[in-house]
Amino acid sequence: MAVADHLLRYRQKTEAELLAEITRLEALDNGFLTMGMGTKQFALATAQNNDKLNAIAFVRRERGYTVPDGPRATPNVQVGVVDFSNQ
Repeated sequence: MAVADHLLRYRQKTEAELLAEITRLEALDNGFLTMGMGTKQFALATAQNNDKLNAIAFVRRERGYTVPDGPRATPNVQVGVVDFSNQ
């Protein structure tokens, strides 16, 4: 399936559905390309998996998602000011 077909499918999904799909695809990306069980052999097409992840990233960027920049994406709210004036 071409990337354009993935784009068409992912443009119709909600943000929550896209995040669930990202989680599912990243779970498949576990480093194993083939696996055997008894007489059965399974193979994962990693190129197709990567195409799907890239298509999701493209759709999310189209919708206005940007990766937070700066030294820290999530600010630490437990940071305080240390007072050494009594020493």
